[in-house]
Amino acid sequence: MKTVKLLIPVLFLILSTDYLFAQDKPTIVEVPEPPELMEFYEFDFKLSEKQEQKLLQRLSSKLRSELQYIKGIDEERYWDLLRETQYRGIEFPFMDKKDKEIYERNKQILDNEIITEALALRYERAKVSEQTKIKSDLMKALNALFDLKEEEKRLQVKLLEEELKELKQKLAVRAKNKSKIIELRFNELTDTGEYLEWD
Repeated sequence: MKTVKLLIPVLFLILSTDYLFAQDKPTIVEVPEPPELMEFYEFDFKLSEKQEQKLLQRLSSKLRSELQYIKGIDEERYWDLLRETQYRGIEFPFMDKKDKEIYERNKQILDNEIITEALALRYERAKVSEQTKIKSDLMKALNALFDLKEEEKRLQVKLLEEELKELKQKLAVRAKNKSKIIELRFNELTDTGEYLEWD
């Protein structure tokens, strides 16, 4: 018994000295060089002429002419606006009344965006004598666009309020049935309620 008592401190000293000596030689970890920064490229997302014509055919003659005007001045913006029109005319078979209203409003918003951008470009390039009429047309178009966007925001608020009301109702029902819900989950986790299923 006396040798065991003596052996434990000796082992402790031997083991602890290994750790002490290991700390004398710090290991130096070399930090790798950071990777080179990724280069960003401007990609050219132009559509083929066939795709371009197909999209333009879906638009009214007024929108086509406005887009052609924009293309002559700002080709990049033309392609952006044209790509945004690509969902026009696509039939979505499972849209309810609300979804159809949203879809139609978004089409109107895009149409007005195209018109206002074309009018703004015309205003910048017009003679002073023509600017008054163009400004008046632009202000009318901006007013209509603002109303459409505000109507869209009001609809979003209404939908969020309905969702919030439903969530509050769910919370109230869950709070009333807390013990039942916990019991059901306990049974699921422990497989103790296997005979309590409906079927």
